[in-house]
Amino acid sequence: MTIIVFVVAIQCDTVTERMEKRCRQYAESVFEIVEDPILLPGARPKKRDTCRISTQTTIVGGKRAEPQEFPHMAIIGYGKAFTYWQCGGSLISDQWVLSAAHCTAVVTKSPTGAVSHELAAYARVGDLDLYSTDDDAQPFTYKIIKRVRHPEYKRPQAYNDIVLFKLERTVQFSRMIRPICLLGLVSPNNNFVVASGWGATAFNGSGSSELLKVGLDVVTTARCDEDWKESVAKSDERNFKRGLPVGIKGETQICAWAPSKDTCQGDSGGPIQQVLTDPYCMYTIIGVTSIGSKCGGDIPSIYTRVSYYLPWIESHVWPQS
Repeated sequence: MTIIVFVVAIQCDTVTERMEKRCRQYAESVFEIVEDPILLPGARPKKRDTCRISTQTTIVGGKRAEPQEFPHMAIIGYGKAFTYWQCGGSLISDQWVLSAAHCTAVVTKSPTGAVSHELAAYARVGDLDLYSTDDDAQPFTYKIIKRVRHPEYKRPQAYNDIVLFKLERTVQFSRMIRPICLLGLVSPNNNFVVASGWGATAFNGSGSSELLKVGLDVVTTARCDEDWKESVAKSDERNFKRGLPVGIKGETQICAWAPSKDTCQGDSGGPIQQVLTDPYCMYTIIGVTSIGSKCGGDIPSIYTRVSYYLPWIESHVWPQS
């Protein structure tokens, strides 16, 4: 008796390929379906382009973001009864926000001087000006029901500074709200990135109520490491060794800088991003705002390199992939 064995090769998508498919699905929210007011026989609904993303981006030294320009932006609120907004974040699916691990909780002081730790409890998406209702925004606030901090994050070190926040319910995508893509750098030759957030506009200043944007250039790990060791390590060696004991790790961190432009306090957890040409009207997140020196100074800020963490992100956000 002859036994014939058939071997069927099953080709599985890579993490990158799966991220590309999700990116294209999210891009469908750029277009709204418009019904023709005059219903003629055989008439079909039309798609209306709602893209407001700018490819011309010339927060310290920043500019106000336009309505719908950063539809993935989230801001994180703290305290069970909601104390205040602090960190930024990026919507990456219909129920998850990506942010910095050090944004999982913040330290607060009461009027009597008592110190407490407030957990990240809320995420607001779709907003522009936090304290205005006349800014062409449609914000929604969600409770955070789960906080998944990277298991190798060890405060006060800045390595593996990344966290996932799960929202209480799914987010409805619209022209105002849709996720950012997780595709990494568009091109090795394109070093221009855009940072966005509600952070301070000067070192030790108060946060901005308006969403701001600023253009930065990615700098090499070697230059970033040298700048930090030459400047920060010499002026504050103790804190440098606590936060970056082995210097900048290029595999998991990325640096960006521009003259008189920077991310600042309150921008933590928010994205640095690049505009995609395909799919249309979408960003890809490059880094999560992690640590910096004095805002707008000569030292590049450090961001968590998102591409390194894609398998970890996928294991929590899309566990069935």
